[in-house]
Amino acid sequence: MANLTTFLFISGDEVGGRSSLADALKTEMVSADACVKVCETLARFKCHQAILDIADASAYGKDSCVCFFTGVAATNMGKRQRAEHDLRQVQLGHHKADMTRRYLQNLQERGEIKPNQEAEFYLAGERRKISLKRTRMNPDFRFGNQLPKTRYEVYAKAVKASVKKKKPNWVALGRSFLKVLQEEPDYFPARYNYVVSLLHRNRMKEADVILRELVAEHPEYLFADASLLQVLLNGGRTEEADARLKSTAVPDETHPNAMVACLLAQTLFHEDAERDEAAYQCIKPISGS
Repeated sequence: MANLTTFLFISGDEVGGRSSLADALKTEMVSADACVKVCETLARFKCHQAILDIADASAYGKDSCVCFFTGVAATNMGKRQRAEHDLRQVQLGHHKADMTRRYLQNLQERGEIKPNQEAEFYLAGERRKISLKRTRMNPDFRFGNQLPKTRYEVYAKAVKASVKKKKPNWVALGRSFLKVLQEEPDYFPARYNYVVSLLHRNRMKEADVILRELVAEHPEYLFADASLLQVLLNGGRTEEADARLKSTAVPDETHPNAMVACLLAQTLFHEDAERDEAAYQCIKPISGS
């Protein structure tokens, strides 16, 4: 079924491909190999959450080959703890062991980017080594205006639920972020997290519009810039993605996680074009001399 799905998509039969994919998702996993095949197909179409759901529902979630795909899926979704756990289950002799090692190195380096370092960025149509000496990585950096205590508590609770729960209720979370926006329309981090809820509900067109507005109004907000890049990549709009990268601006100060999001998005850009080494170098911080 997984092979049929791939064949239909490659042949240009998107309707048939999606129908076959839906059937594959309903099929009980009778072996680890079958589970791997389905995960591999889902990975081709960037169905990251579906990979995790399939693996978790099967009896083969701890299989080394399955863990590679769930680990990569979790990485793409920003679920660092799940990603590290699953990738560590991949055996040394696995044919993806080298790539797994690089994913793990990248995960360990995230959040550890400091001033006086350099990193690879894709800017103005080419990869450049950009000094972060003048970019202050401030873990206490806050985006947007300060919210009143009661509204911030509502917002913080929703954000925490979106990253901590195994299966967040994205409809309810979307309502929570909208509630904050109704009371604080200029608080753009709430707009961004509302977009995240839209993406998880597959409302791509709405998310695309809001992300473009956020990037235009707040180019320093790297979370939105990175998410828009991934939306463009997932939609197969590589030329637009390339143009987006050329417009990326590195701010003077930001939160480490925002810089990580930017670097990860650029990594995925290269991975999408099967430039594995460029992808690895793009996210790997290099100590400044």
